[in-house]
Amino acid sequence: MSQRLNVCAVQLTSTDDWQSNQSFILQKIKEVKSFAQSTGCDSTDLISFPENSLYFKLHENSPKPAIELSDALFDPILEQAQKYNCLIHLGSVPILENGQIWNATVLLYPNGDRKLAYKKMHLFDVEIGGDRAYRESDTFAHGHSPAIVEWRGWRFGLSICYDLRFGELYSAYGRAGVDALLVPSAFTVPTGRAHWEVLLRARAIECQAYVIAAAQGGEHGPKRQTWGHTMIVEPWGEHSQVDTGGGLLLHKLDKERLKLMREQIPMKNHRHSMAEFETSIDVI
Repeated sequence: MSQRLNVCAVQLTSTDDWQSNQSFILQKIKEVKSFAQSTGCDSTDLISFPENSLYFKLHENSPKPAIELSDALFDPILEQAQKYNCLIHLGSVPILENGQIWNATVLLYPNGDRKLAYKKMHLFDVEIGGDRAYRESDTFAHGHSPAIVEWRGWRFGLSICYDLRFGELYSAYGRAGVDALLVPSAFTVPTGRAHWEVLLRARAIECQAYVIAAAQGGEHGPKRQTWGHTMIVEPWGEHSQVDTGGGLLLHKLDKERLKLMREQIPMKNHRHSMAEFETSIDVI
């Protein structure tokens, strides 16, 4: 079990061009390795990319995107995972499986494995203050199951973007004792400005876990802009971030840091079950 884990969150400005996005991801992986070495870090264990990393639908009349897990589009990225001996977390990709399209997390492993790890549970069907309407459910099916991935002795709770607003998902991860949460996102500018930082820091504090939140950021086209501000949050709530545009955030996760905080504030001993709350609400 590794007591420390080197992770990097990568900010992108993806478009609806698969090949262009793939090239940018490959470029960023090389930049991660160069940046890590320049800071005296011998290796990077996990590289995390945002939601819509390989395809960002920008036009309502665009065809529904879909790619299968076996598609050759993943091959060059998988080769980089093997070359650099790291896990590559593609925050979300439109995956076709069993006749349905999912907004789903794909993991690419250094041993050559590729896994469909998590399907987004909460789909973004909203209209914000006269802004354009967003209806993810017109394209994607709802996922139904939380997921935890174990990597080099660390346990990561998986989620995607709009999931961040639903505390019950993260409460489940907190009760499961995850070490970190992955929150790849593509927040709009209005919601990002108001809610992004406060929600990420709250999830870290309430789960007593690290949060790695790789984000889309910048101008994706004439009618689409995302908030960016990729963040990595410590379990105490301290955080570092990058602004708009393509950026990298490198951080060392430390098990001793987690252990100390959980000993100081033993929330594990104080948690109530969700079922207890749901069956014992007093209405006065």
